[in-house]
Amino acid sequence: MAKRRANKEGTIVKRKDGTWMASVRIAGERPTFYGRTQKEVKEKLRIAIENAHKGQRPKPSKITFGEWLDTWLEEYSKPTISKTTYDSYKYYINDHIKPLLGFIPISQLLANQLQKLYNTKLKEKVKRHTKDGPKETDKTLAPSTVHKMHIIINSALNQALKEGLIYTNPDQATKPPPIEKKEARFLTKEQGNELFRNLLQDRWFTAFMFSLSTGIRRGELSALKWEHINLKQKYVHIKEGIIRSRVEPGKTEIITQKTKNKRDRKIPLSDEIITLLTLWKSLQDSEKDKLGTSYQNQDYVFAWQDGRRVSPDYWTHHFKKMSTRNGIDDLHLHNLRHSFATWLLMDGENIKTVQELLGHASASFMLDTYGHVLPEVKRTAAKKMGSMISPIIEQKTQSN
Repeated sequence: MAKRRANKEGTIVKRKDGTWMASVRIAGERPTFYGRTQKEVKEKLRIAIENAHKGQRPKPSKITFGEWLDTWLEEYSKPTISKTTYDSYKYYINDHIKPLLGFIPISQLLANQLQKLYNTKLKEKVKRHTKDGPKETDKTLAPSTVHKMHIIINSALNQALKEGLIYTNPDQATKPPPIEKKEARFLTKEQGNELFRNLLQDRWFTAFMFSLSTGIRRGELSALKWEHINLKQKYVHIKEGIIRSRVEPGKTEIITQKTKNKRDRKIPLSDEIITLLTLWKSLQDSEKDKLGTSYQNQDYVFAWQDGRRVSPDYWTHHFKKMSTRNGIDDLHLHNLRHSFATWLLMDGENIKTVQELLGHASASFMLDTYGHVLPEVKRTAAKKMGSMISPIIEQKTQSN
């Protein structure tokens, strides 16, 4: 039942889905506000009324939601995000959001229209681009994909709110699909040892062992140059990565860009990895000598016999083929990165150190991704503490 307030104080209603709605008549208009709690809509109502008394109202605008999404992407988002993120945002906006909601004036956009978008997309079939055009597959869009649309919409509408184009952000009243949290899959040390024993004669043994020992991403592995490795001081300086960027539907290009999160990082190298790199460099030098001027010397560490760069996709396909051949199904190259982090954490390394080695932006992401390791980390910490206090405990037991 609606809760009637005093004249010009508005109306507050609890909706069937458990969320709250408030409305008030201001200067001949009746803006509506949504929120997950009664307190939230009361606050929005208070701010709107307060602003109206000050003469502050949303600017009259006929701009459509689609036009605002384009403005938000180019003017507010593009300067602060990577090219791959920009390309993905542009894809979601043009291919998924604008076709359904782009024509609606932003001032008239409703929460139930946004909710319908999310519900529709969860049932939509994934399209695969072929030479004959896009074709539907049997798979539906993943909840994580739809959640990314929500992130874009919510950010764009929050900016529109700050600009005074709308009274409130209708997306705050929706229930987008939750983020799926997946445990990071990793190799046990026994699996890792057996797999790499079987890869000893593979050309890319050193590359895969380097990946396991440093936790670098596949694009960083492809972009790695000898100038980034200091064999004497025993460290690698990760500065950039190679990624596949979406140009248009069905068409991509490979580009080099700064590392993810734009965080350069130096990773110490063990004596064992330095030995492997030294042997690899000797092999590479002999390949240069054989080819002479035909060798494409671009300074890449892990290159083909003629010096050409190895694409990130190749690392993925080859590693999967080799792991499957050795009896480990559904293993991806990225799992070596997870194994690097998991092994260190299980051996007692602190989360902050592992976060910096991996180049993650926050420790909270580490906790979400590697939460399954924490019980073992705590047990290791308890054992270390036990060894530190054991002399005192021993004295106590002997004195009794």
